[in-house]
Amino acid sequence: MSATCRLAGELYPAQLFRSIACARCLFFIYFVTSPYTGRYQFDICDTGVLICDPHENPCSCSETPNRTFNIPGFSINSSLSISLDSLHLEPDLPPDFVIITEQCCEAAVKCCDNVLSPDAEVNPETSYIVSREAPKRGPKSLPTNRDGAISCPATWDGWQCFERSLPGAVHKRCPNYIFGDRLRNDVDSGDIVAKECLTNGEWFKKKWGNTVSEWTDYSGCVLNQQSMLKLVAGIVAFSVTVIAIIPAIIIISSHSALKKQTVFRIHKNLLYSFLFSGLFYLFNCFFFVIDGAIGDHLYFINHISCRILFTLQLRYFRLSTFTWMLGEGVYLYRLLMCTFSSEAESLKPYYVLCWGFPLVVTIAYSALRQIFDNEECWVSPSKVFWIEWTIMGPCLIALCINLLLVLMILYVLIKKLRYNPHLEPAQYTKAVRAVFMLVPVFGLHFLITIYRIQSTLHQIINLTLDGIQGFVVALIVCYTNKTVIECVKKWIEKYLEERKLRRQSEDQRIQFKRSIETSFAIEKLYPRTVNMDPNSNGITLMHNFSKDSDENEESIDINGIPTAQSGLSAITDMNGVTTIIPSKNTTNFV
Repeated sequence: MSATCRLAGELYPAQLFRSIACARCLFFIYFVTSPYTGRYQFDICDTGVLICDPHENPCSCSETPNRTFNIPGFSINSSLSISLDSLHLEPDLPPDFVIITEQCCEAAVKCCDNVLSPDAEVNPETSYIVSREAPKRGPKSLPTNRDGAISCPATWDGWQCFERSLPGAVHKRCPNYIFGDRLRNDVDSGDIVAKECLTNGEWFKKKWGNTVSEWTDYSGCVLNQQSMLKLVAGIVAFSVTVIAIIPAIIIISSHSALKKQTVFRIHKNLLYSFLFSGLFYLFNCFFFVIDGAIGDHLYFINHISCRILFTLQLRYFRLSTFTWMLGEGVYLYRLLMCTFSSEAESLKPYYVLCWGFPLVVTIAYSALRQIFDNEECWVSPSKVFWIEWTIMGPCLIALCINLLLVLMILYVLIKKLRYNPHLEPAQYTKAVRAVFMLVPVFGLHFLITIYRIQSTLHQIINLTLDGIQGFVVALIVCYTNKTVIECVKKWIEKYLEERKLRRQSEDQRIQFKRSIETSFAIEKLYPRTVNMDPNSNGITLMHNFSKDSDENEESIDINGIPTAQSGLSAITDMNGVTTIIPSKNTTNFV
């Protein structure tokens, strides 16, 4: 018996199912709404989608096969259909419409192979609507599952797969390809697609024109302002964190008094983890998520680069943030409990635990995701729940250990304060306040938001807290830290003092240079003269000095005086007049 797959209430052989399901993907994604509904005629043929001009006649699958379009790899007969690459309409379809349609087609084939065909083989009595090539027969009895309970058969509704279900509402997430030209950033925000299984074992049907067919409610997938608000909140929060962390890392790295201390080295690594997490979030949003992003087609084809980038953001750096928060808690606890501690403590164990362990876990997660759930660039949590626990488990363990450490630290601080009568009661408040300052550093606020409520407001608050955590941590460990503030003050004072000395030195250098230049100019314009006045007691050198040279010492060269005047003394008064007086003979009485 050949494999059969159910599509909107009808069973088709697997090959025909591939062709019709792919044609329906194209039709339901792009042609059920404006601007194409009134401009063209559409019909679903076995080989693809028939597209004709509104007044073209005839327009049918048999008479105008040259107007049928499909993806060659999915068409039951590619020679009777035209490749989608050759489809040109007015207005133009999105540039990546072939890639987006192909994602839907591949999902339909996967549903047929893994869900629909096995269900039809196990429950043949429920598959009472057969393919077009076989006569129809009525159901023998109410459709049941293996346990004998009434249930609705597994089916492909035209956009996504529904497994065999018991009576009641069945919920699914909105597949991203249904939006045609954009990637929804909140695909994991909730189950907002509904399909109802009736008590008679049939899916709910609705009348469309002259036909009655199975119906699925996709109204919850309509784009609204809430998803845009969530995206903006995330971008703003992570941008604030990135802007705040970069100067903090520079400050800690540029001061030798800080970068040599173990506690600040741990702070810096935690800030690095927040920084990389924020940078990857912003890059992925602008490159994959926002409308018109240049990399959205990589998401639709599940490209390896897309998987790597989202895995680094959502798994590796998230887990490394939790491990470094655990490292903060362990170090602080050891600092309080150990009598002897060395500031030159090696950080190799911290590096192995906080950078190496998340890398190993992320590689294991990626291997499992590749094997069991290789879809949607791994943006959404895996449908195989235990795969996600490879990431969530270590995060929860780190949070629980940090919570225990905070309680123990609080107990030790209160105990020490209680046995010290010299401390004022206000010190208790300071101790408790100090412990609560550790809440964002240890990540304990995640214990409040760990349960995801299906509310847009809760999701925005949770995303905002997640985004600004790095900013708050930077405030605590850097901008409000007394040690950092003292180092920055000393650096500023040293810089200002050096700047003052440089300016004074520069001023003196300029003044000295100006004095030398003035002296040479005077020598050239007003050469020195010798006054041989016989009435005077010596020779007077007339020398005019500028006011600029008053503060500088000047030396008078008397080498030009005749040799007969040897043994002379030179005296310069305040007016710049130098008098040369003959030396008097003295008698040595010794």
